[in-house]
Amino acid sequence: RHVPPGWDSWQALTGPSVWNYHDFDININGTVTHIRDGYQTVNFTRRAVTQIRTRVPRAEPMFMWLSLLAPHNGSAGVSVPAEPKYRGTSKVGPPGSAAFDEVQVGDKPAWIRSLPRLGNVAEDNAVRLRRQRRDALKSVDDTVAQVVAALRDANELSNTLIVFTTDNGFLLGEHRVQHGKQYPYEESINVPLLIRGPGVAPGVHREPVLNVDLAPTIADAAGIEP
Repeated sequence: RHVPPGWDSWQALTGPSVWNYHDFDININGTVTHIRDGYQTVNFTRRAVTQIRTRVPRAEPMFMWLSLLAPHNGSAGVSVPAEPKYRGTSKVGPPGSAAFDEVQVGDKPAWIRSLPRLGNVAEDNAVRLRRQRRDALKSVDDTVAQVVAALRDANELSNTLIVFTTDNGFLLGEHRVQHGKQYPYEESINVPLLIRGPGVAPGVHREPVLNVDLAPTIADAAGIEP
């Protein structure tokens, strides 16, 4: 029920149900509400869009942090439930990278060299999870589209900085690791970071950035002193 200081509106997953896509609890400004039906990504998208469309006064700047569980594993640990309309739609196969079920691991640490090749069962599991995650990400695509549309309808899109990123990558069979994120390989540490808004020129920047760069960047764009 805790609401961190500084937030005018706090709506966050709480309790052990945070990993449930269809049956979960939300701490709404200190009051816990149980959601029995509905899909988690759709629920939070609706809350974000409502916040954009109804907030007053418009002259005041707004910071919104919209964090979605998808495409994280669900409560079953090895499944990623998609929104029903997208379930089972992905036909992607195994990764095309040579790192997948890596053949030559002589340049790797001893613990990697000791891992066996994946085998049919492990490869099938990797493909199944890749498909489930892509299915779940289609709802995240819908989220981005609806949030941008709401900002455009509110005549605020041209004055809004949008930052899209995630917390970590994941290994699903790369370097013979069947399932994990805590290893210092590109599949784990390379995450998307897209920024769009006033003063941001189109293009790709190759220099390294870290998530610790986000807070000062946002504060500078808002013209405030942390």
